[in-house]
Amino acid sequence: MGMEHDCGPVWPKPLQSTFMEFKYEIPFIKRKDIIKRKDSEATFNYKSIIYVDSEAESFASREVYRLNSSVVKPVNVSLENGAYEFNYNDLMFKAFFTPKGAWNTTDAYPGFKQYMNIMNLKWFGSPELTECAQHHYDFTSAKIRPAAMTVSVDHNLLSPMFPQGVLRLPGLDTAHGDLGTVEVDIHFTMTLPESCDQKKT
Repeated sequence: MGMEHDCGPVWPKPLQSTFMEFKYEIPFIKRKDIIKRKDSEATFNYKSIIYVDSEAESFASREVYRLNSSVVKPVNVSLENGAYEFNYNDLMFKAFFTPKGAWNTTDAYPGFKQYMNIMNLKWFGSPELTECAQHHYDFTSAKIRPAAMTVSVDHNLLSPMFPQGVLRLPGLDTAHGDLGTVEVDIHFTMTLPESCDQKKT
C-alpha cells in the first residue's frame, strides 16, 4: 500500500497519475506448462486485486494491464502519520505504521533482499497468466526503514483467505535479516504488457 507518483503505462502519457493504492499480491506463482523450468522468468507475481483512489488509474489498470482494479474512497490518509484508511462500498481497509528505525539504503537491511526478489518478478492480473508486465526499480537510490504495522480488512475486501481481525506485524528485523514490515521510497519504471513467455534481452 502507499502512494505512487506519475505512475502508469509508459504510453499513453495521459494515463499516468499520482494516486493512493492498496493491493493483494501472491508471489512465486508458476504456470503449469512451465513449472519444471528453474529460471527466475518462470516465476511470477499475481496481483489478484488492486484498489486505487483514481478513476483514470483504475481504468488504465483494467484496460491496459488487465488488472482487477476498483476505485476506493480515502477516509483517513496521512503519509506523515502513517495512516491509511479506505472505504469501498462500506467495506473498510485500515492500516497504521509506526517507524522502528532510520531511513537507510537497502544494503543496511539484509531481510529486504527477499522483497527485492518479489519486486523484480514479472507480474500479471488475469488468471490465464498470458499477459505480463514488470517494474524496474532503482534499488541503488532507494531509501527504506522498518515500521511496525497494525492492519484490519473487512471480510472479502481482499480475499476470503486474508486473516480477519486486527493483525499486528513487526518491523523488518535489522539484526537477523528476518522478514517484517518496511516503508520504501523508491523510483521505478514500468513496462507495457507483453507475453509472459517473452524472455529478457
